[in-house]
Amino acid sequence: MTEINKIEKEIDNKDSQVKEGTKDNTSKDEKKSYKEVDITDFIDAYNETERKFNNSESLADHLDQWIVINGYEMGQGAYGPFIVLNVSVDGIDKRLHTSAKPVREQVLKIKDHLPVKTKPIKKIGKSGKTYYTLS
Repeated sequence: MTEINKIEKEIDNKDSQVKEGTKDNTSKDEKKSYKEVDITDFIDAYNETERKFNNSESLADHLDQWIVINGYEMGQGAYGPFIVLNVSVDGIDKRLHTSAKPVREQVLKIKDHLPVKTKPIKKIGKSGKTYYTLS
């Protein structure tokens, strides 16, 4: 019997206990309805995140170049939040991604004024760490 089968058998068992040691009063019908709930598969969630990065370039590859931000998408990746900017660079539409917090915050502050012309730059903070921002 596989581990999944054991767990399913335990769920179907009328006298199963929850982790805290209290009696599980959930009916079999309720348990079955929980099993039927449409839960997103991992691969679907992963592919959605990957789709946002497909055909996008790093904002770092366009430092000190004028870009026009036309729109954006926010997302949550394996390393934290990120933003994908829909931009025009020299008249060519591109998607640029970054997880730089200053850029995410700046875009959220000016979102009602899009499109805007800006230049992504690299700065050195007081602590000596570098970061990306929009000028």
